[in-house]
Amino acid sequence: MRAAGAGRTIAPGRRYGAMMDRAEDLSSRFGSPGQAPPAVSGESDPDPHLLRARFRTLAEAIPQLVWLSCSRGLWTWASPQWLDFTGQHQAQSHGHGWLSAVHPEDRGVAMRAWEEAQEHGLLDVVLRIRRAGDGAWCRYQVCSYPVRGAPGPGGREGPIHEWVGISTPAGDPPRG
Repeated sequence: MRAAGAGRTIAPGRRYGAMMDRAEDLSSRFGSPGQAPPAVSGESDPDPHLLRARFRTLAEAIPQLVWLSCSRGLWTWASPQWLDFTGQHQAQSHGHGWLSAVHPEDRGVAMRAWEEAQEHGLLDVVLRIRRAGDGAWCRYQVCSYPVRGAPGPGGREGPIHEWVGISTPAGDPPRG
């Protein structure tokens, strides 16, 4: 499915190709998204504070723009990289505040992608995000994965507690 404007979303029901293959590879080595990482140094039940510290260290050490959302695109945290790139303050990015850094023509595309993500369990869209330093609109591949609770009866997937998102430069649009 192609959406209007610069954004695009993945067709419902379509296998997500290389991205999902990579996610499956990582899941086989590190556990499924939403599961605690493997214990370190023989820990049987890692300390939740340590787990949060590990996540924050990783999120702040990589160059991509990382963020957390509680549901339907309502952000609860943005990495220092997002804040530096967009010029937003932490509080400005919360809720739907992050949309003010997205090109006006892409905001509807972003919200439709969040609606689809609720149904399909993956957000994948290309959006233009404003760079604070010079005001340029830069294309970013925006992906988010759900963090789920314990599986439900019959092995059904657990409820979504939050989403972990990452925005990566997408380069120039295809020509032709």
